[in-house]
Amino acid sequence: MLIGDKNKVGFEVGKKLHNSVNLVYLDIWVCGKHINAHDNVAHLPTLAAACEDDADFLFDLERFQTYFKGLTVEGIHQFILSTRDENSENYDLEDDDIFPNHRILDWGPNTDTVFCFIVKVGGQLYLTMCFDREENKVFSCPLTKNYFTETLKALFCELRKKI
Repeated sequence: MLIGDKNKVGFEVGKKLHNSVNLVYLDIWVCGKHINAHDNVAHLPTLAAACEDDADFLFDLERFQTYFKGLTVEGIHQFILSTRDENSENYDLEDDDIFPNHRILDWGPNTDTVFCFIVKVGGQLYLTMCFDREENKVFSCPLTKNYFTETLKALFCELRKKI
């Protein structure tokens, strides 16, 4: 069953693993990319909790706009990543507010190989994503808060049915 849109954010919820109570096949798509081909088996209770947290994402992004002035969507994504690079002038692990307030879909083993952020440029929200092994290749797509939250709520409801 497909929930959402593979070209924005979408989820294909599969069957439970044979002889398993809490493991289900789940494929995650962001900006047209299959982001969890390396591990598409998810633990239902853990995934449902993470999904619910992301559905309640605050979207209080206005306070970060001064950091991103003049940057493209991809540039903002790179800036956010640089706050975790101790060799960067933007390194901010001590008082890090930027990284956790933009990061979404940080769902453990299923999404360990990607960084996904929600950023705002010119009043428009964008979902950005890069694979950790290809930090310079950023994919992005516009989306609305309503689309994002409703898609995650639909996924959460589907996961809860399987628990």
